[in-house]
Amino acid sequence: MKSTIKHIIHILPIIIAAILLYGAVTGKITKIISYTKNVTKDKSDDITEEETVSLPPGKINLIDNFRWTSKPMVDEYDPDNRQKFQVYGETVMEGEWNKKCEKELEKYRENIDLPKEKQGYVFNTDIVKNIGEEFELIKSKRKVTITNVTVNEVVDEKYLDKEKLLVDFDEFKGFLNEDGRFSGCNIRWFENNKKKNKENDVKLYWVVADINVKAESEWVDCSDIVPSLEYLYKDDDVMRLADKSYMMEGEWENQIGEDSGVVYVDLGLYDFSDINQRILGYPMRKGDQVTFQAAYVIPEEMLDYAYLWYECPDGGNEENVHVDDYYTNIYDVLVKVK
Repeated sequence: MKSTIKHIIHILPIIIAAILLYGAVTGKITKIISYTKNVTKDKSDDITEEETVSLPPGKINLIDNFRWTSKPMVDEYDPDNRQKFQVYGETVMEGEWNKKCEKELEKYRENIDLPKEKQGYVFNTDIVKNIGEEFELIKSKRKVTITNVTVNEVVDEKYLDKEKLLVDFDEFKGFLNEDGRFSGCNIRWFENNKKKNKENDVKLYWVVADINVKAESEWVDCSDIVPSLEYLYKDDDVMRLADKSYMMEGEWENQIGEDSGVVYVDLGLYDFSDINQRILGYPMRKGDQVTFQAAYVIPEEMLDYAYLWYECPDGGNEENVHVDDYYTNIYDVLVKVK
């Protein structure tokens, strides 16, 4: 036995030298070194330690380059000819990454004993970023910068585009005066979810965000890249929902400022034909970058409370992950409108 081990130790340098020589001659030295790293690497659950295959940016063959948990409906990804987002399936690599993110979230929450005032629909101030600051959407492996936000009284004609408005085009035009300003809106105000009063002719603003998104995932990620709208205020070290809320009434009801709040996106929508079923998922992978505008309609009194919100669903087992604990969702990002 000892002689066998001694023999192996003796010939091991010769084997390694032969492998390296083969790699140098065939041009496969990088792959051999990469493989050796993967074999010897300690497989940690820390998401910063994840090893992935390295594929070139741009067009790639999907079937040959990935293993799949749900196969794509197209064989290749072409950033110059994106298909509807739902055709790209899910790679094993993407699934493993999501599991690692969920484990990180669970680990983070296990180490925090939240007092009652920080439980539920309350945000951590750590997730608030500034206009012009680059931040990362960790689960989707994207880097985002909201480069500028403008608050306008007038809706420029360039935004009156049927393909880019997420509300009924004719009704939206009907809400505008000839000078491009919104006609007075009837609003029912609430405080702490209780009806307060009705106000007529409320002044509305057209708020436009310029957004840049860069993708870093090896796989084709189809997440939403358009932030929604939320109204919050800072209370010591937490962000709370604004006490005041509103509902548009009459012909305005269910038209503007409902749901995610976004009413215009100029990057092209990957949607179903029904205007009420539009999906803002945008397929991207490593090397892709897109700059676009998203617009929102906000009442004057709510401007100081308005935040653009990238919400990252918790995923995972809901019995183990408290999906209503927004304070501990380390993957959400908020950016104040003004």
